[in-house]
Amino acid sequence: AGARFNILTFPGGRISEPPLAYTESLCGALYLDKPVEYQVYDAVWQAMREVTLSPAESRQMINEYAERHQS
Repeated sequence: AGARFNILTFPGGRISEPPLAYTESLCGALYLDKPVEYQVYDAVWQAMREVTLSPAESRQMINEYAERHQS
């Protein structure tokens, strides 16, 4: 299984909080707030976004698959 993580960003207000990455494991959870740690997770997220379908493309692919495999 791959590592699961969330990218957390906070809207700017009076005090702006830096973004961070959050990940869980069987032994606990980590909030990664150092810039270099966040940048690693953000790079992974951006790479995944580049290879995934848009919501419309996903719906189209699912519909095409369903039409081909209807019994």
